[in-house]
Amino acid sequence: MKQKAEARKQYKGKKYVPLDLRPKKTRKIRQALKAEQKYASLGGRRRGVCYHWDGCLWWLLLCWLREAGQ
Repeated sequence: MKQKAEARKQYKGKKYVPLDLRPKKTRKIRQALKAEQKYASLGGRRRGVCYHWDGCLWWLLLCWLREAGQ
């Protein structure tokens, strides 16, 4: 028990930890994305959503022109 505690102190904060010191969870849980990764925004523009006024006004102008042409 003391050896394992010493090993834990030695590897604390390191990038790689021996298998026997890692948390004992199922593989599926260990491989799953962390909460901050799961809900992180990709930052890209989504189709049909205007984030900038200029783009929105341009889109409204195009819609108005299409209706006027019909």
